[in-house]
Amino acid sequence: MPDLLKEKEKDTVNHNKVDASVYNKTPAKRNLSLLWRTLLVVLIISIGFGLGLITKAVLAVNSTNIESGQKIGFFEQIRHLISNPEDQIQGENEDRINILLTGIGGPGHQGAYLADTIIVASLKTSTNEVATLSIPRDLYVDIPEFGWRKINNSLAFGL
Repeated sequence: MPDLLKEKEKDTVNHNKVDASVYNKTPAKRNLSLLWRTLLVVLIISIGFGLGLITKAVLAVNSTNIESGQKIGFFEQIRHLISNPEDQIQGENEDRINILLTGIGGPGHQGAYLADTIIVASLKTSTNEVATLSIPRDLYVDIPEFGWRKINNSLAFGL
């Protein structure tokens, strides 16, 4: 009888013991599995979006003008979207187009609307050559109605 009692105690002790590692591993595995599934879905969506953009670009590059039957390049199509092809840019007849590029720091600091960068880009239309000229922002110029000031002030005055 004592052997039977010992066996019963042994079974009772074993049934009451719980392996804590089982409970600790399951949620981590579930969280990791959910993370991988989410990453996989995001990756598949990103790849699909990228393939769609590439397909759209290839179709645009390979498109044909209905009127002339000639293929139209990607950049030519962008140009048609931005402006009317019959309109000429000022200076195009003189074989020179000048473009003023300015950059400002924006709000949040002193001199937020002063020009930090001033560059003139000049395009020779017959050869598609571009030259750039960087203008020092501390150059003094006569600004109409404001007098002699640094050129970077002109942007703040709306000129």
